[in-house]
Amino acid sequence: MPMYRELSARAKVFSNLSRTRRLATLVAVALLSAGALAGQTGSVSGVPMPAVTPVELRIDLRNLPQVNNNLPTGPRPQLDEFPEPPRRKPTGAVAQAAINTPLAAMPSPAQNFAGLSFNTSVTGGQAGAGWPPDTNGDVGPNHYIEAVNEAIGIYSKTGTLITAFTENSLFSGSGAGSCDGNSYGDTVALHDQLADRWFLTWFAFPVNGSGNPVSPFYECIAVSKSSDPVAGGWWLYGLRMDPGGTGLPPVGTLNDYPKFGIWNDGCIYMSSNEFTMPSGNFAGTIAASLNRSDLESGAALRWTLFYLNNTSDPFTMIPSNLLGVAAGSMPPAGTPNYFVSESETAFAFEVRKLTPGANCQGGTLSTPVVVSEASYGSTSGDIIPQPNTSNRIDSLIDRLMQRVQYRKVGSTESLWVVHSVPSASGTVAPQWAQLDVTGGTIATAPVQQQIYTPDNTLYRWMGSIAADSQGNAALGYSTSNGAVPNFPSIAYSGRLVGDTLNQLPQSELQLIAGAGSQTNTCGGAACQRWGDYTSMSVDPTDDCTFWYANEYFDSQASGSAGIWHTRIGSFKYPTCAPIATVTNVTSSTANGTYGAGTLISIQVSFSGTVTVTGTPQLALNSGGIASYASGTGTSVLTFTYLVGAGQSSAHLDYSSTGALTLNGGTINNTGGIAATLTLASPGAAGSLGANTNIVISTVVPDLTITKTHTGNFTQGLTGTYTITVSNVGTGPTSGTVTVTETLPPAGLTATSMLGTNWTCTQPAGTCTRSSVLASGGSYETITLTVSVASNAPASVTNTAVVSGGGETNTSNDTATDPTTIVAAGGNLALNQAATQSSTYAPYSTAGKAVDGNTDGVLSDGSVAVTNADANAWWEVDLGASATVNSVVVWNRTDCCGNRLGDYWVFVSNTPFSPSDTPTTLQNRAGTWSSHQTVAPNPSTNIAVPGAPGRYVRVQLSGTDFLQLAEVQVIGF
Repeated sequence: MPMYRELSARAKVFSNLSRTRRLATLVAVALLSAGALAGQTGSVSGVPMPAVTPVELRIDLRNLPQVNNNLPTGPRPQLDEFPEPPRRKPTGAVAQAAINTPLAAMPSPAQNFAGLSFNTSVTGGQAGAGWPPDTNGDVGPNHYIEAVNEAIGIYSKTGTLITAFTENSLFSGSGAGSCDGNSYGDTVALHDQLADRWFLTWFAFPVNGSGNPVSPFYECIAVSKSSDPVAGGWWLYGLRMDPGGTGLPPVGTLNDYPKFGIWNDGCIYMSSNEFTMPSGNFAGTIAASLNRSDLESGAALRWTLFYLNNTSDPFTMIPSNLLGVAAGSMPPAGTPNYFVSESETAFAFEVRKLTPGANCQGGTLSTPVVVSEASYGSTSGDIIPQPNTSNRIDSLIDRLMQRVQYRKVGSTESLWVVHSVPSASGTVAPQWAQLDVTGGTIATAPVQQQIYTPDNTLYRWMGSIAADSQGNAALGYSTSNGAVPNFPSIAYSGRLVGDTLNQLPQSELQLIAGAGSQTNTCGGAACQRWGDYTSMSVDPTDDCTFWYANEYFDSQASGSAGIWHTRIGSFKYPTCAPIATVTNVTSSTANGTYGAGTLISIQVSFSGTVTVTGTPQLALNSGGIASYASGTGTSVLTFTYLVGAGQSSAHLDYSSTGALTLNGGTINNTGGIAATLTLASPGAAGSLGANTNIVISTVVPDLTITKTHTGNFTQGLTGTYTITVSNVGTGPTSGTVTVTETLPPAGLTATSMLGTNWTCTQPAGTCTRSSVLASGGSYETITLTVSVASNAPASVTNTAVVSGGGETNTSNDTATDPTTIVAAGGNLALNQAATQSSTYAPYSTAGKAVDGNTDGVLSDGSVAVTNADANAWWEVDLGASATVNSVVVWNRTDCCGNRLGDYWVFVSNTPFSPSDTPTTLQNRAGTWSSHQTVAPNPSTNIAVPGAPGRYVRVQLSGTDFLQLAEVQVIGF
């Protein structure tokens, strides 16, 4: 809160800042009549400010220099808040609070320990420098930091005070403008849960000989260099807040009541009320965007100021502060920060969007969206009664309380806000609300709101509200009335996410009961100041535990002497499950070297039970992906990794801290809240690489395929293709290899697809095998037999594709084989003169093979058979040269078909000699030849590419009986 004012006879400090609201209002109204209240009502463009270079503080904070706070000599001061602008709300009926039906008591405190008190000894002197303490704090993984006017206390989370120091001690010798020796409080402690860093901030300014604050006015910002706020070092920044210039606060404008909020867009946001000094007149409001990366790395700070010079509205505009650490808790990318004020002109909340420029420089603060609220009566000032005294204390009823908490639960995005209002019973009560900002759309009515009055006797004020990861809310506040034992005390209440809307049915519980009223004087006058604010926050370690800090007096002796005390407590709803985090990644697969096709099992351990939907994935440094396999309902999830060809790693690990992704699925704790998937750095403790020694081989298979045929195909006959799969890669295959045949839509019809050690779908679909094919090797060929349609086109092209085997290069996995198809023509050999090397029997003469009878039974007298001659041959004279398109060879069917398993077919216009052999004929000029190594069953159609010839010979390669049921020579 604001500054010192010593209420002595000489009124040295801020002597011209009257606390009398009535006089301030009269002055403001007079100024309004003169037109002084005309100001900005539209959007505001930010003005980028000169970069601010920090000072590095390397010292352990337990060893800071002793520099006192700015407590003046003489009577102790009261820290004064400046008057609000004239309230111009319409006269409103006091809204009757919704009936608050208690369901259960709030959970008892888990921690409840003393915070700083006015006379706590700290480095630099004592903690307190006036009234009120402006109790504020935040919680991190290992510490709670409390801030008061004008000191900081760093605690363990069990209440041990590790160190405490004055604001001036921290900035001593920094040279950071007014921050070096002129700090005056309004302190804020804030933990950045996104980076695990700490922020401490307050305002600073010189004081002139009359005791008045004078320019330059600064905001002092200290940022921890690490997660350790005690010994890890700090960056110290001093920001000039009254720079003057177009669109900026004029020189001499004080930045009062500064408030801050963490956001996930790379900026930290700030606001303050502006007052012209030394008159103390309200001069508008500022907002600021500060580059979070710069602050946390010690870089020159890039920042922007937004000045709303409207002297009537808004007043106390507070930026939203992000709650949550899980990915599902984050505002969607590009979401602007929300600045909220409680309207001075209507019963409403005003919500503005601040959209920053690049690197938090420039940007726009929008016009407000007005969100309705229940109306309330008009009152302000020192109205809170205390037992055993007529001294009433300040309600600070004129402004929104810190912080404006952003919470995303599922897809619902909300801002939780609270301020104090008169209740229907005449007491003061917190008016809290949940504002809907889902998808960046600001709803014009709250999701819920309530003026919280569980009874008609206690005054409740100085509230602070927050919500946990499930959407359960907690509200902390001060309580008091004029009857013993209701001294100013600290209490809290709340609601579960499923409770009836507009209520806090988890009923009130005291954190600590006060034992004294504030009756001390401040420079001769009664001290009425209380607050100016309290602090409710949520522990980032589980996103469930609430922490609250507020002030009280522990005895009437303390109240009479003005020795305020503070209390820090924590509590948690039992239904809130901590957010699950990854604690370890290992593998149940033994250490060793693994190649393509190997299945590796990886275990990801979480801090608690998780449930899984879909197939989350873990990216590995080998280039592979491990996919979720099992473990939902436990704390250990198993992922499986099938090593693929071309993947390699000398030491298998995941690829980055963000390697675990949902892939469209979910990983949630038992409360349905998304788990935090951040992993330890690769190679660090708890990582896959640190826990295992698995090597992924670098060799890789590479399959190729060829498809061939011989000669032309003839309409109405059959044809054959030969398909060959080879491995031209550096490693063996793994898994199943598949060959897929695709025939043209017309012309060819498959009759069979066969290959040794292949499993083929008939008549022709796919052929598969799983045997390993070594580098440089080839599988046995596949023979595809097709029937050629009688109207087949002159040319067809068909393809064969190979896949699988662990390969990754698919560029050579397709083979095409263009085929020429010729008209069938007639059987030119029918009843023509035929001879053979010898005749086995009178009923097996050469002519039996051209008699038109394809019956392959020898005893039927339809098969030409020779003796077991060396290179036995059979031939036919067509009588004249012809164009031969194919030769169809029919085999004997009753016996011994294998004898025709290795033979040649020759076509020539030159007569053959009885002594010719395949060796002499296959290279003879003018002779076409074809070597056949598969016995016809019962026939084979041998395509001939339109070869000219009169003589056609069939001849064995070795010594055996040559047996032919029929030989058909097709052509013209």
